[in-house]
Amino acid sequence: GILSTAMACQHSAFIVANSLADKTRLRWRWVTNQSISLSAILCLVLGVCGYLGFLGTTQGDVLNNFPLDSTAADAARVLLAFTMFFTYPMESFVA
Repeated sequence: GILSTAMACQHSAFIVANSLADKTRLRWRWVTNQSISLSAILCLVLGVCGYLGFLGTTQGDVLNNFPLDSTAADAARVLLAFTMFFTYPMESFVA
């Protein structure tokens, strides 16, 4: 999931850059800094919450920590697959 998102975000950068009203380097730096900061904060919060939920038995994929019959974990897996499925068509809209 992470590798497919990393590959798709490079192409999205051109779309975002072209959609800016003020297309300057300063504005692009501000947008990228804000988006990377928000992503880092969200990853940190989710990672800490995932670890605190399972402590020493935390597996690399947090969804593997839940029981196999967990409806919430199954819903999260479906949503993850859904987002990954729709990431690939974004490659068709390369700027």
